[in-house]
Amino acid sequence: MESQYTNLAETIIQRASSHSKNRYIVAVAGAPGSGKTTLATAVGAQINRARQVAAEKGETNGSIPKTMVLSMDGFHLPRSALDALPDGEREQAYIRRGAPWTFDVKAFVAFMKSLRKWADGESSSAEKLYAPTFDHATKDPVAAGVAIDSDVGVVIVEGNYTLLDEPEWRDVGQLVDYRVFVDVDLQEARERLARRHVEAGIEGCLEDGFARVDKNDYLNGLMVKEKLGKVELVETNPSFVLRAVKDVAFEDRDVPPLKDPWDVRVQIAQTGICGSDVHYWQRGRIGDFILESPIVLGHESSGVIAEVGSAVKNLKVGQKVAVEPGVPCRHCDYCRSGSYNLCPDTVFAATPPHDGTLSKYYITQADFCYPIPYHMDLEEGAMVEPVAVAAQITKVGNVRPNQTVVVFGCGPIGLLCQAVSKAYAAKKVIGIDISQSRLDFAQSFGADGVFLPPARPEGVEETEWSEKVAKLIKDKFNLGEGPDVVLEATGAQSCIQTGIHLTKKGGTYVQAGMGKENVVFPITTACIRDLTIRGSIRYSTGCYPVAVDLIASGKIDVKKLITNRFTFEQTEEAFELVRQGKESVIKVVIHGYQDKQ
Repeated sequence: MESQYTNLAETIIQRASSHSKNRYIVAVAGAPGSGKTTLATAVGAQINRARQVAAEKGETNGSIPKTMVLSMDGFHLPRSALDALPDGEREQAYIRRGAPWTFDVKAFVAFMKSLRKWADGESSSAEKLYAPTFDHATKDPVAAGVAIDSDVGVVIVEGNYTLLDEPEWRDVGQLVDYRVFVDVDLQEARERLARRHVEAGIEGCLEDGFARVDKNDYLNGLMVKEKLGKVELVETNPSFVLRAVKDVAFEDRDVPPLKDPWDVRVQIAQTGICGSDVHYWQRGRIGDFILESPIVLGHESSGVIAEVGSAVKNLKVGQKVAVEPGVPCRHCDYCRSGSYNLCPDTVFAATPPHDGTLSKYYITQADFCYPIPYHMDLEEGAMVEPVAVAAQITKVGNVRPNQTVVVFGCGPIGLLCQAVSKAYAAKKVIGIDISQSRLDFAQSFGADGVFLPPARPEGVEETEWSEKVAKLIKDKFNLGEGPDVVLEATGAQSCIQTGIHLTKKGGTYVQAGMGKENVVFPITTACIRDLTIRGSIRYSTGCYPVAVDLIASGKIDVKKLITNRFTFEQTEEAFELVRQGKESVIKVVIHGYQDKQ
């Protein structure tokens, strides 16, 4: 945050020095718990410190103005005014103290007008101004609590509603020279305030702290974000773009507008890297999807609702959501039957020609954003996507209680298939991989047993060896004729062959891993054993809500899968790490873009 304070301080110094009037007024607004007071105080201190350093060096400090920070808290209605309210209104006023209607907005606007005249030199430049302050001990304003000396060149006025676009309040924004809005995730601000109440002894536990915040501060925060007036900062949409094969770059794109009444704009908070993202980066195509023009990468994301379309009723600004990256047409036979993952007109993030989610903002449809509960963080929210993939695979395999399930592959999807199968009460879940470290992790994550296939002896045909490995697995885990369900999550030909030989008669084999486009497949064995063979792609109806529930309930601890975390600026480094395929790397997550000021 220090760099953000420095950037803003430098901007104010520059603007104030070139300002045509005597003094410069800055308004800083933000929701309760956004850190606006901290920001205003830190910026004011930095400007004054720069002024002092210049003076100590004997340099002229005329271009660095003395700065003062004022809070609008001094314009709270006094307790006597609240006590004079009728029954019911009085109690509500105390519960909602801090809401816009518990301030003396007329007095605040009048003060800002006098401050504007003083700043413009319309009143005596030697004149002192006085502003009220707020006594937190008595919970009452103090008239003329602070003096604004005549040598002050910049006044920073901070408060929740200094930029509110509501009757009377909106006059304030017209009376200042520079408008700064501290934009934060409302859920993070909510948690910060709840913890603050507990630490201050106002509430005894975090649950009570949240209850207190939800009755007042959170409601005020929603209004502040929804009714934001004009701000000076020009916003762009920083994005991580795949320009061509092996050619990626950061680009400042335009902030995407809402195009449909059902659209929402999500500020992306966390994004996991999927193998398909790396595949497009390195090869430029997956099947029929070919990179022909630049696209933004990323599709495993969570974020915070930043804007909603006029028809959206189920989501609000500031709400935490997991973003389902594919939006189907909703009208074709596949969509109407619930298999919208097969819709030929799906707009899927980071699948050519569609942009992905590795941007500050991403536009999608409201019904493909899933609210996540307050106790789930946004990192877990980004992991909903791979859990939903695993939920689809197990759904296709019809995994049921008391079944035996074998999963080929202990990468993120294979591990999650094992975890989802256990959550569905499978009797025995076996993980298979060629990496011992991955198998060790699988054993700790949820698998009942793990198996490292022995290397194929020289001179032995792959098909023959696959059949022998299948027998080794059956014998080691007492699987009898084989498991009820085999979930293949590698795409490797040897695993596919072993999986077919392994599955019990009448059992189900699901192919989820994608490797070579064509492989040698033991079709005779599949027919003789009367296997149900299914493919699995993406997710269908119900998978995302199930994934949210599995994480929220604690049945799957997705945090254990995250081995590496990167900032947005380190995205290319994160992709390179995934490309290297190190056994120690399971899931890589990238933090969303953070404004520099």
